[in-house]
Amino acid sequence: MKKLLTMFAIVCAFLASCDSEGGDLNRTPLLKVVGPDGSDPSQPISIDGKSQEVAFTVLATADWTADIAGDEGFALSDRSGATGNTKVTVVAARNLSGATRSATVSFRLGGEERYAYTISQTEEQPYLDVDPATISIVGDRTEFTVAVSTNQSPWKVEIDSPDGDGWLTQQSKESASITFLAEENTTGKNRTATLKFVSELHPEVFNYVTVTQGYVVPAPTADLLDVVFAEDGTAKDVSAMGMTVELLPDPTLSTVFLEKYDRYAARFTREPSGPSAVLESGFYKVEYNDNAAFKSKLEDGYAMEVLLRRYDDPQKLQIKPFASSEGGGVSICFWADDSNQIVMETGTKNATGGNVWKTAKSGVTPLKDVYYHIVAVWDKAAGTQKIYVDGELKATNNSAGGEFRHMNTNVDKRWFGIGADPNPNDKGQISFNGEVVIARIYDDPINADQVHALWKLVK
Repeated sequence: MKKLLTMFAIVCAFLASCDSEGGDLNRTPLLKVVGPDGSDPSQPISIDGKSQEVAFTVLATADWTADIAGDEGFALSDRSGATGNTKVTVVAARNLSGATRSATVSFRLGGEERYAYTISQTEEQPYLDVDPATISIVGDRTEFTVAVSTNQSPWKVEIDSPDGDGWLTQQSKESASITFLAEENTTGKNRTATLKFVSELHPEVFNYVTVTQGYVVPAPTADLLDVVFAEDGTAKDVSAMGMTVELLPDPTLSTVFLEKYDRYAARFTREPSGPSAVLESGFYKVEYNDNAAFKSKLEDGYAMEVLLRRYDDPQKLQIKPFASSEGGGVSICFWADDSNQIVMETGTKNATGGNVWKTAKSGVTPLKDVYYHIVAVWDKAAGTQKIYVDGELKATNNSAGGEFRHMNTNVDKRWFGIGADPNPNDKGQISFNGEVVIARIYDDPINADQVHALWKLVK
């Protein structure tokens, strides 16, 4: 492209050159033809026997003409043109003549030949091309398609795998493509297969595709908190930690059974409120102030998971459906910016022990009445935050290291809120309007494969 622009600039420079006699402007007509890959007109352009196009670019300051002469099987797209930049194509049909054939395309300006390119096409050889030649797929049950271009019909595919038969099968076949199905890989290791595409009439004509399939990673078990909501509005932690989940009843809080997820969800109908509102009820509390084991496990890295649906439209207001954040702590929230995007917060200590917020902003705006699966991961050892939405990594903060700082209050109380965030005086604030289906905390900073496994359970 750079070469083409340079040549066009030269043409324009010549166009500007002139002789001025008696006020008349006399310009010399110019023609420049650029062959494929800047080919030299003195050397033939060699192509194989397949049907294909050979493209030329014509740069001219006046009308020009072109023609083609030689063996049959070549066609010229344009035989004339005007000032400017024109693409001219020679279409070469399949060469089934049994010999090499050629044609010469000439470009003229003012009737004078300025450029002549000879195209030499060999006889078409047997071929069987496949695309792509290498395929990598995840461990889930997956279909994929291979495109086939060939002059060999019929053709077939032979599947060979060192990992056994049956996991990769042919599903459907067309004249120019074939589709395969790889079953879910629960072996705990990658597996591979070689697909041999071969002509049935000429077995010496063949090609290969290599397939590699990853394996399914089991979904992790939430070991710090796993809240299950009940029909009567109460909730229970079914994790190994066995935390107490306190219901603060209110007419704006109820539960609803969701067939899609086969479980009850907490339903919060209070309009979102900022930090100025003091909430006495209408949310859940999970206290951990006196649980040293719980606190220490948060401090060395964690993952939070929430499945939710908001009832309100995005607005420029911070909203915290699942949080323990007040001068430190953690949260999954909607940010108070124009996008109202999904964000994770982690409190870390500064040099004097005060709080420094570390955030990872997903760039995803949670829309009204749409369910979102969100996982927030803080890896203390790596110094990173990662936030995933619907199984996909949306943001990474590589500057999130430091010592963890728990939420700080006036009454020495620390708790996780579901439906609201703690305020400094053991009340609620920054409420959520919508449904929370899942609220979980994991001791370890889980990886992308584990997040994907969790997403598969709810998608």
